[in-house]
Amino acid sequence: MKRAIAMLGMLAAMNVHAQGGQVFLMRVDAPAGTQLETYEDGNGCPARADACRSNGSVQAGEELLVTEVRGEWSRAWSKGWVKNAQLTELPVDAQPAWEGSWKGADTAGTIAIVRQGDAYGIEAANDGGRMRGLLRVDGKRARYDEGNPLMPDIGCKASFARIGRYLVVQDNGQCGGKGRFDGVYTPAG
Repeated sequence: MKRAIAMLGMLAAMNVHAQGGQVFLMRVDAPAGTQLETYEDGNGCPARADACRSNGSVQAGEELLVTEVRGEWSRAWSKGWVKNAQLTELPVDAQPAWEGSWKGADTAGTIAIVRQGDAYGIEAANDGGRMRGLLRVDGKRARYDEGNPLMPDIGCKASFARIGRYLVVQDNGQCGGKGRFDGVYTPAG
């Protein structure tokens, strides 16, 4: 737990967010049956804890995807802010399985990743946007790039991270359509 808190503190000092930063899989470390309050963001929150309580909670033993750290607080995706002292880092597979179908948990997108010999193929769609082609996988991270080598700033590009059961995606805003692929995806079905 001390390693996780030290790592979270380091991220807070660097002001790292999910976009371009690290994302952690954490477990709520509390006695069985305990519910812990979550806290809102904005207007000095979560630092003003009493004034920032949300209507939500997390359960002892619950798995959380931490996407941002501020001092002693961690933002748990789709839950709110939780105190770092109540979290324990969970190990994640350094070579996770990439094959599967994913649905957007906070976006309307869908993503299918299939093995093609020694490579992976991706087909993704959302509000008119799309990705289709090869996915370059390196452990728990991957990249998609349909850009033109002569004009590297043009064309759809996206970064992927496999963290536990989650697929976290960030694109460059050039994948077409009205929306972006940015967000968290969970297994479809």
